[in-house]
Amino acid sequence: MRKFLGITLIVLGLLVLGLYFGFGFLMQKTTDTAFLEELTPEDLQANNELEIINNYESVSNVSVIDAYIKLNEVSTEYVIGQIVIPDANINVPISRGTNESNLLLGATTMRSDQKMGEGHYPLAGHNISRKKVLFHGADTLEDGTDIYITDKVDVYHYKVIDRIQIKDTDFSWLDNSVADKYGKPTMCILTCTLPYRAGVRVIVLATLEDVSPYEGGIKIVN
Repeated sequence: MRKFLGITLIVLGLLVLGLYFGFGFLMQKTTDTAFLEELTPEDLQANNELEIINNYESVSNVSVIDAYIKLNEVSTEYVIGQIVIPDANINVPISRGTNESNLLLGATTMRSDQKMGEGHYPLAGHNISRKKVLFHGADTLEDGTDIYITDKVDVYHYKVIDRIQIKDTDFSWLDNSVADKYGKPTMCILTCTLPYRAGVRVIVLATLEDVSPYEGGIKIVN
């Protein structure tokens, strides 16, 4: 009996380790932005006109098992751009619409009418414990951190100005009027804390610094 129990525990331990490291590998695979090279600005614009249904309840902690189950649902058909945060090693697609599938691919828009570089541009993203995967570390971005988003026509350069903890039922930070408070276009990233705290979200707020032509890629400001 003890021998059987010991073997069972070893098997379970190996399974957990396999899931953990396999999860990281698969998540890195799904967030590989190489496919963006094949998408034209016209492709991204067409995707940005697709009908969507936002499911804000999907902005929650993602488990290893949940991710495995839903990875086969991940699709690039709603990709409308890219977000890059060099200081945090974040480089993921932006998809139109917040739902479980899109969140496993990268960042997601939270309003159907939002436009890059205009008004307020809210994005959601999973903050998980694996480095360089999705929005790991987004909840600790410091003021002055550079954020770049692009639709492959222009590059919009924002700088972080604040981090705010909110209740997960507070959607006031998604409203386009947020930009009016700062007198310039704004964006934010809505994500969870690490370690995960139920009922709490973090808003990383940034203001627009400048806009430049895409011309083959994002030019990082040193």
